[in-house]
Amino acid sequence: MKVGITIATAWNDLTPRQLKRVCWLLHKKYKGSSLALLLFFVLVDVKWWQFLKFLKIVIILLLVPISELVTYYSFIYSKTDLTTFIPKINDWNAPQDRLSDLSIDELAHADDAYLKYKSTGNIGYLRVLVAVVYREVGAYNIRLRFVKNELDARFKQLNKIDIKTLLAVMRSYEGCRAHIEQKFPRVFPKPKSTNKTKVKKNKVGSQFSKIILELTGGKFGNYAETANTNAYIFLADFEDKLSKQHKL
Repeated sequence: MKVGITIATAWNDLTPRQLKRVCWLLHKKYKGSSLALLLFFVLVDVKWWQFLKFLKIVIILLLVPISELVTYYSFIYSKTDLTTFIPKINDWNAPQDRLSDLSIDELAHADDAYLKYKSTGNIGYLRVLVAVVYREVGAYNIRLRFVKNELDARFKQLNKIDIKTLLAVMRSYEGCRAHIEQKFPRVFPKPKSTNKTKVKKNKVGSQFSKIILELTGGKFGNYAETANTNAYIFLADFEDKLSKQHKL
């Protein structure tokens, strides 16, 4: 008997609604078959009026053990390679895929907020993250420039944003950060470990402001010009400098 349904097979295939719900389940730390079953219902995305689809799901659950079904969405349990964001929050536009349109200054502030959330669990830092990476667009659909002094006012506009949305943004940023780390391995060196002692991950991102200062006055101009340089262009140049130093 064949009963076919379609589910997402990658993080970037999730709808915003699915992404929020998946991130919430992971945040609540469900485990084992409970998590697998809840994820399955999120991924099949059945609505209350879709009786035929619901019947298919019931049949599938009767015929196939959840331990087998979970192999079809194992990507949820592996690394988060999510690189796209929920399109809009507060009428602010999401950054481009892989944060490709952020300045290095924006990335520095976003990374600080992300690292502080990871170390404290304070959800307020995720509001800061949203306030940094989501922006209005101006003429010709160009992203408006990041202004640090506006952060406090933008943060206050996010008081009513639900935690599921914030967690989804965090996962998106996390996936983009992993991509950037892989692309620039010398800027983000992998932590070394000793025989029995694990060395904590080097939080290179939290040092971005210092790196911007070090490179000010060089290829990218004064501090303001350097800070507003596209993050990928800045990191590629810094990666090249580190590579040349390594060869000396």
